[in-house]
Amino acid sequence: MQIQKLEKTPIQNIHAGDSDLFNSLSSLLIKSIPTDSVDWRRSYERPIKQVRLTATFVPFSQNDLPAQADCQLLKRPIFHTYWSECSDIDVYKTSLKDDIDLWLKSLAKAGIQDWMIILVENYDVRKSNKLLPRTTVLDKIRSDFAAKHADRCLSIINPIKSESRSAESWRGLIGRIRHLMLTAYDQTISKFQKVIKDHREKRNEVGWNFCHYFLLQEELAFIFDMLGLYDEALIQYDELDAIFTQFVLNSNVTDTPKWLNSFQSPLNNWTGVSLNNSSIDYHTRVMIADCKASLLDLRSYLFSRQCAMLLALNRPWEVAQRCLTFVHDTINELRILEIQKPEGSIECWAFLCALEVLNACQASIDSSQMDLCSLHTASLWALARDKLESLGKLCGLMPGSEPTSEQLHTVVYLIAGMGDSVPLKRDSSQLGPTDQLKEALSSKEAFRKQYLYHTELAMGTYKHVNRIRSARLIGKELSRFYNDLGEHQKAVAFLLDALQTYTAEGWSQLAAETQRELADCYKQMDDVERYAKVCAAITSSALLPPSVRNNYLDEMLSYMKTLSSPENLITEMDSAFVIDEMEVEVTDKIIQDSQIVLSVKLRSLFPRPVVCTKAQASVEEVKVKERKKDLLKCHISDGRPKDPCLVQLPARTEIKLNDDKKTVDSANVQIGSRARQPVKRSDSVKHRKTSVTTKGDFGLALSTSDEIVLQPGLNELTLVRRLEQPGYYKIGQLSMLVEKKMEFLSPIIEPRLCFAVAKSQPKITLNCTRDLLAGLVQRITLVISSGRVRIDPDSKLKLRTSKGLSVWPATQSKASRELEFSLPACEPFGTTEIELQVMAELPPKRDSSSMEHKTLFTVSSRVESTGGGGEFCRAGSMCHLCLTVTRLQNSAAAHQLMYEVLADQAMWAVCGRTAGIVTLEHQDRQSVTMDVMPLTSGYLPLPVVRLSRYIPAQVDLKNDVSRKNDLSTGVGPRLEPFSPGQVYNASKAQQVHILPAAPLSETY
Repeated sequence: MQIQKLEKTPIQNIHAGDSDLFNSLSSLLIKSIPTDSVDWRRSYERPIKQVRLTATFVPFSQNDLPAQADCQLLKRPIFHTYWSECSDIDVYKTSLKDDIDLWLKSLAKAGIQDWMIILVENYDVRKSNKLLPRTTVLDKIRSDFAAKHADRCLSIINPIKSESRSAESWRGLIGRIRHLMLTAYDQTISKFQKVIKDHREKRNEVGWNFCHYFLLQEELAFIFDMLGLYDEALIQYDELDAIFTQFVLNSNVTDTPKWLNSFQSPLNNWTGVSLNNSSIDYHTRVMIADCKASLLDLRSYLFSRQCAMLLALNRPWEVAQRCLTFVHDTINELRILEIQKPEGSIECWAFLCALEVLNACQASIDSSQMDLCSLHTASLWALARDKLESLGKLCGLMPGSEPTSEQLHTVVYLIAGMGDSVPLKRDSSQLGPTDQLKEALSSKEAFRKQYLYHTELAMGTYKHVNRIRSARLIGKELSRFYNDLGEHQKAVAFLLDALQTYTAEGWSQLAAETQRELADCYKQMDDVERYAKVCAAITSSALLPPSVRNNYLDEMLSYMKTLSSPENLITEMDSAFVIDEMEVEVTDKIIQDSQIVLSVKLRSLFPRPVVCTKAQASVEEVKVKERKKDLLKCHISDGRPKDPCLVQLPARTEIKLNDDKKTVDSANVQIGSRARQPVKRSDSVKHRKTSVTTKGDFGLALSTSDEIVLQPGLNELTLVRRLEQPGYYKIGQLSMLVEKKMEFLSPIIEPRLCFAVAKSQPKITLNCTRDLLAGLVQRITLVISSGRVRIDPDSKLKLRTSKGLSVWPATQSKASRELEFSLPACEPFGTTEIELQVMAELPPKRDSSSMEHKTLFTVSSRVESTGGGGEFCRAGSMCHLCLTVTRLQNSAAAHQLMYEVLADQAMWAVCGRTAGIVTLEHQDRQSVTMDVMPLTSGYLPLPVVRLSRYIPAQVDLKNDVSRKNDLSTGVGPRLEPFSPGQVYNASKAQQVHILPAAPLSETY
């Protein structure tokens, strides 16, 4: 099958007619067509696309006209033009008409309907003043050849001879050519798509070949690529990918097509994907056309074309995303087709593909696409590292091994199958993927550098996209590499990071396996202390078999005996013991110098009993802040508010700019203590190493008295100590010393267990069985509590009573106000009881008083409507408040009274004065009527009426002999309130029913 080179050539058009005329205008025509884009309105309601056309023109030749059955699309003449500058009707009739007629018949015979006739006129100023002819050459051409297609005949002014006059006609010509070219191209592509569809529907027939169909549909993809429609071209390649994949999958369960057998030949070439060159791999296309391409050749070529379209669409992240699936699917197809392949060839091919895609992504992405691309390149770096590690094991390049002669032959064979490296255009000093792999397989030192380089990049990219678990997994594999190199310290660092992540996220099985690897590293480093610690953690893991746990327990005990340091080996308690319960045993309260008892329940995670030499619980005294004394001097800081609600909160403004650093993306104000905290990387904060538990002060520690054998499971411990100083105490840390060397230390126990030690001083109390009565002799008991003081036998106690009270011992009969006697000996916290007799004098006393309570006045009130006749009061209407004051006792001291109406302003509005004076000198009853207005409806309480004595003003006249004028002095009127009970309010707590306001219609 003959294959032509696919290059991005312009759309081929043909020109006929006056060749000299066209040649003078061709350069300007070819430059003008791609200057602007045009809308491509495609058939079958496909979306409108904007394309920019490029064109080339070749002379007309009847032999070059394609046949109707020719399905070739590339380099096919699309649009035909005829050029002439004839302006004479006679010349047109004699020669030009026959030439055009012959040209159109040739096109019709070939089934071509896309043509255009261009008549070029030379502008002449001298002819512009003459009368226009009735019929022009253009009119004759349209009437003779384009009666139904007048738009295919166009007249323009020659732009070479008159540029200013021809601008408008030239723009019209260029626009018309673009439209007709695109219309012709659309029809040609539609016919070609029908051919592809018919060919695809015959895929199950005998004799159908995918390779021929591949080249046919790829021709359509290349047409879209030439038009700049990269997404449409990508769809064509994706369809080819899907069809081939379906054939391979079906061959696993049905008969294999004959054409697919050509892809089952043994592999002898594993060149990776090439994305550096912009040109198409012509050699691979020839092999595909001849059905001699291997599966890797076809897959690599197809994927390279897909990547070229994606890179043209500026989507490098999708290239990285597809690469991982592409590699795994291709390996799976090799397995399904049972293709023979040399050992290590697929690893070489996968490594080259991953590295080529990574280089292409790094060269294509910008800063805005970095994070999106890193999500997928992380897996590619890991894939490259995995394949390189497999090659290192196959070729004997891993640490701790030397390559054999057979492995050296394998290296030579693998290098030969990679092919030659394609030089990088981006950086000539940088090695390509093929050269990098060849260099890595050439020596152990080069392999080590390449392996570490790719591993670090894979881990760093995983951390950048916050895939910490994947980074830790690669770190564990890197630790094995460093172990084989003998660099155990570097291996420990990666294992500790992995252990911290697995422990924090609850991956107990992974944590146990990592601890075993750590133990091997520490053992090879001869680090006895760390080895013993990690052995303790491993032996406490319930996920490991009992034999493994007992083995590591024996290792821990044996290595502890070799420790020469006098200090205990401190490790975390949660790796071996779990505290279930802790309680301070208290009956009433803890007093000074008493014994503190702490009961602890903890579970031992060891597989068998261990000896606890000593258990301790640290005790911390809580210092009570002393009350500040009043200051005699004043400082500026004293004026600051002590209430935290009144303290001014710190504020910080934050402005985020867009990528152009000129426009604001967001602006906010942060208020509070968080505003002072600096911004931290989430990776550093979330996965930072936890601080090691430090041992606190165990000077006041509660401890056990003897050694304890801790059984696996639940154990109960009792820790005791006598505290001499009173105060508040908190339990801090718990320490378990096992086998006299290893100390398991817990962090600060939360929640904090607190207790108080009270200070006990001697105390004297009196106990009486019943109340003491004056004038009678009664027995009482004097109780003396010694507290923390010892009472000696010669101690004296002196009692002194108050006036009128006598006391004496129960064994004597002499009473006195002072009593002194010796006390018996008493130990600390003991109690002594002494029986005494007492008597209080009962002197004669007479006392009498009288009180008189009488009601002098009564006040009653009621509310009546103004209309009378039994009408009800309404809200917003005027009503009468009737007050009645009645005198009950004849008293000359109070004839004038002042009343005050105290109404709730939300319910009542008093019209006029709210206070007044009534006189009850000649009659015992007075009534007062006032106008009030209820403000709301419902049951309203009556306004409160307050009554007070009214004392009028008193005037005294004084005569001064030395002065001629008489001066008068006096005291103003005043009010005197009544005592409680002297005024009775008969209407207190009464309510009146107020109806809602009348509707407006009723008021008219």
